[in-house]
Amino acid sequence: MGVSAIDLFGTDLGEKSYRDTKLLDDGGSRAALVEGAVQARDTQIPPIKMFDNLQNWLNERPWEDDCKRVPLLLAMDNVRPEGSFFNQSPTNRHAVIAIGPERGWSQNERNLFEQAGFLRLSIGARPLRTETAWIAAAILAIEKTEE
Repeated sequence: MGVSAIDLFGTDLGEKSYRDTKLLDDGGSRAALVEGAVQARDTQIPPIKMFDNLQNWLNERPWEDDCKRVPLLLAMDNVRPEGSFFNQSPTNRHAVIAIGPERGWSQNERNLFEQAGFLRLSIGARPLRTETAWIAAAILAIEKTEE
């Protein structure tokens, strides 16, 4: 899908048991990424990093290492979006997309995104499972950011 990195972090409203996953430690995530790369005929396997929470991720700003230009910072928000990803104008900027839990972002997390310069956008009226939402957002990003 052209994803250059996958960063995972705990959220205020996310399922706490997901933070205890062993997929990053036991090789399960790497095996899934390799299988996906083979299917996509791609040789790039994105690195996966884990952060305790959104604040730590925003403080570290790991996307700055990959971006040569100022990135388009987007947080998908299925509860109180500021607009729709569908209505965004095409751009040649690299997209950094934050996908939250099915329950959405907390107000504190929305405030943190706003302070960090992220746009909160919807990708539709219906809440999507996180693993579906990232695919939808990645496809839209490809459509909106192709040069």
